[in-house]
Amino acid sequence: MKLEYPEKPRYNAHLESISFRWVKAAMGKTEIILTFIILLLIIFGFWFIFSGEIWYLVEFLENSLYPTFDAL
Repeated sequence: MKLEYPEKPRYNAHLESISFRWVKAAMGKTEIILTFIILLLIIFGFWFIFSGEIWYLVEFLENSLYPTFDAL
């Protein structure tokens, strides 16, 4: 006895059906956007370290941790 399906079974895992095309496209766009964000963060990090701006941050953090007290 052979089972015959009137249409494709729903548990078929092939991604070649029409309903999954948007998933492939969205994943491609998502990967591109995430890669672009990561590259921007790396470039900003290198600029921040090598431009000397990091010392302003260090100075701010040091002054907030160890404030000076003025004698009255």
